[in-house]
Amino acid sequence: MAQQTPTTGSSSSQKKLLPTLTIRDSALSAMKLLRDSHTSALPVVDIDGRLIAEIAGTGMRYLTQDKIGVLGKPVLAFIYGLQLPKANPYVIHEHFTMSQIMTGLLRMKNSYRAWLVDNEERPICAISTTDILSYLL
Repeated sequence: MAQQTPTTGSSSSQKKLLPTLTIRDSALSAMKLLRDSHTSALPVVDIDGRLIAEIAGTGMRYLTQDKIGVLGKPVLAFIYGLQLPKANPYVIHEHFTMSQIMTGLLRMKNSYRAWLVDNEERPICAISTTDILSYLL
């Protein structure tokens, strides 16, 4: 079942929950959570909560009538069943500089966001190229 990871908001006393998907969640529940959370991608975590993949709404573009059944499968089966462009999530830690994050995003193929993780590789938040441009402009 989808879970939420506590993250720190703009104020140290403010907590915000990052929605995450487990490897057992179906692709359909992932799409519903993407819609409900108003985000473009969600982290997929293993049973220990470590980031192992990401799923984005753009994957729906690859869904054809003959592959509709993959929506009921776990998210990883959905990713591989549709042969979506797969890249390991771009993982960053709190000591990364903005320059390092930007360079990494530019060098990574099929990656449009960086996932900030804690020391145990659990996702805290995502930083997209749009977030970086908004920050700079």
